[in-house]
Amino acid sequence: MTTQHTPGPWTVDQCPAATGAITVRPADGTEHGDTDAQPIATVYQEDHARLIAAAPELLAILRCWREWYADHFEDFSSEINSQLLCLDNDSTYAIAKATTA
Repeated sequence: MTTQHTPGPWTVDQCPAATGAITVRPADGTEHGDTDAQPIATVYQEDHARLIAAAPELLAILRCWREWYADHFEDFSSEINSQLLCLDNDSTYAIAKATTA
């Protein structure tokens, strides 16, 4: 699947105190090779900024989980599989939400 977003990792930067804004930028300081990286997001709560900055890694973990589960589906009892299937469905939804316009 082609990445439609700026590849991670992303980092949280505090803006000048006067604005109270917090930006999320590519951790390497670039955006698609551009040395003047524009912020990915500007928010006013640090918790939101940290969650946004974690998004690329969270998406990668969900994709990893789905691949692993597809390979090991038959290794579990039906009770455990039913719980894992719920996680798989939730991760499918979250990946779609993050990658579909």
